[in-house]
Amino acid sequence: MVNHIIGSAAWYAELAEEGAVPDGEEADHTAGDFHAAFRREADRLVAAFSAPGAMDKIMEMPFGGMPGSVCVWIASGDIFTHGWDLARATGQASDLDPELAGQLLAQIEKLLPDALRGPEGEAPFGPAIAVADSAPAADRLAAFTGRQP
Repeated sequence: MVNHIIGSAAWYAELAEEGAVPDGEEADHTAGDFHAAFRREADRLVAAFSAPGAMDKIMEMPFGGMPGSVCVWIASGDIFTHGWDLARATGQASDLDPELAGQLLAQIEKLLPDALRGPEGEAPFGPAIAVADSAPAADRLAAFTGRQP
């Protein structure tokens, strides 16, 4: 999971920098100091999406071209949700930044089409899981993306 999170930050950074990412195998980002690797790629990601024109630039996602203003929400939601996965898997608190989780959920609800949902291994996202409106925002985001809080 740690390797995937670091790799995702690197992938989205390249997407914002170049407008597209060639197919390729994910490198081992956990060899050595993975804390430093994450910090480096996270800083690169923020810089890439903060660059002049990045929000208007069309970026080629696997399912089509989208402006950076949409891709930034996808990147943020992806990495945040995998942070939730990691917290849950390691027995840590998963009520991550409630305000940010709420903002991400509001955006992802508008962006995630049913066409990207399906059984594990067949689609990027599982069916949305019903949770109480009173559940923590990070749990509601996780449930919307097909995870069981």
